[in-house]
Amino acid sequence: NSAPSKAELAMEGYMLLAERLRSEDEKKLVQTTIEEKMKVKLHCEDAYYGPDSDAQKLLQKIVCDDHDSMRAAAGLTLNSIAATKSLLRLLSLVQRCFQHKEPVLLVGDTGCGKTTVVQLMSVIFRRHLHVINCHASTETSDILGGLRPLRGRDMILREMVQMAISLLEKIPNGDDLQNVPSFLLHEKERLSSASQGGAGDSYQDSNSEVSYPSNAAELIVSFARSLRQASIIKGVDSSEISTRHSKKKQKLETGEAVAVKEDDFCRDIKSLIKAIEHLHEKHSSLFEWIDGPLVTAMKKGHLLLLDEMSLAEDAVLERLNSVLEPSRLLVLAEKGGDVSLDSSEELPSEFQNTEIRANDDFRIFATMNPGGDFGKRELSPALRSRFTEIWVPSVIDRHSIDLVVEKTLSSVKTVSKELLGQVRTKMLDYVEWFNKTACGDTSSALA
Repeated sequence: NSAPSKAELAMEGYMLLAERLRSEDEKKLVQTTIEEKMKVKLHCEDAYYGPDSDAQKLLQKIVCDDHDSMRAAAGLTLNSIAATKSLLRLLSLVQRCFQHKEPVLLVGDTGCGKTTVVQLMSVIFRRHLHVINCHASTETSDILGGLRPLRGRDMILREMVQMAISLLEKIPNGDDLQNVPSFLLHEKERLSSASQGGAGDSYQDSNSEVSYPSNAAELIVSFARSLRQASIIKGVDSSEISTRHSKKKQKLETGEAVAVKEDDFCRDIKSLIKAIEHLHEKHSSLFEWIDGPLVTAMKKGHLLLLDEMSLAEDAVLERLNSVLEPSRLLVLAEKGGDVSLDSSEELPSEFQNTEIRANDDFRIFATMNPGGDFGKRELSPALRSRFTEIWVPSVIDRHSIDLVVEKTLSSVKTVSKELLGQVRTKMLDYVEWFNKTACGDTSSALA
């Protein structure tokens, strides 16, 4: 990142080096070292919590803009957002990672706002958020997707029929060709009469009631393959093409009209034949690939959150390594299929190879609790190094807890504000006593 000034460069370095540390003493050491070497003064309070900070502007954007639908999708309400110092700091840091397409790992105890800040990012930038709740039984297929029994076989057959009819319409005198399945000719006539009679909608309604021969898919693909060997696509009389495609003419700058090129015509025919063959392959399959949350988010440019990432097995998380690299690439070896086809042939999107490059809008986030407690562990160094790690401390200061309690009690309309203020004070006094006296005493059972 090209920082405009030396002070901003020092601040960016502090965010990168110090904000992953879990000890305040270590953070102060990093800050002191940067200030001595860079000969600048770091103003962290203004950068994170000041009125002109990025976090304050982002929160103001949520209040001013109409994000009702996005907030509902993310499960947020304005009353549930308390602008604590912890939240403002997180927004500033995560927003910088978001701008530079960096994968973010938020580490902190339960209830410190890790998931909330990711939900806020989806609302602010109007991006759909996929959430995967990881656990010990999480499998690779839960993240990438997997093979499922094929459904909608009739829909695939109807699509093959439509493509075959389009193939007949493109070829001069296609109805007079040999090996044309009779049910295709009948379907073409039915479609033509329905459109001429202005009954397009009724045709669509009755389309599901049309029955085809049990071997219709094999007949269609055999007819399409016979055309590939026939002279119809190897050498077509240019006069026939010009007559049949007289309406598809192009104008040169001089105004002179030219007929559609023979190469373009043959290329369209070959493309249709190839698409029919792929549909036949899909129709004959017992299983189909269903994209998981990660693949869907990479293709469509959505946000992905891996909640409690450290609970999943290492063998599952290793499949994310290539996605976390700068190339943001994923090879779906689990998908199988024929990936050795000639790359010069243009295939439909659903039949392209299994190499997926992430959309520019794709972002990935992960959260985890620090290791040490029962059932909790740290991620491997190889995986952690691919993330921009941010430590999220627990909310323990009185002012931040007061903001949270105030937001929570603001929905109570039957009690006066003065009484609510007294209740908040009593609650805060008890929390402070419990943390310092009850839990702070090493001889206490609650310590």
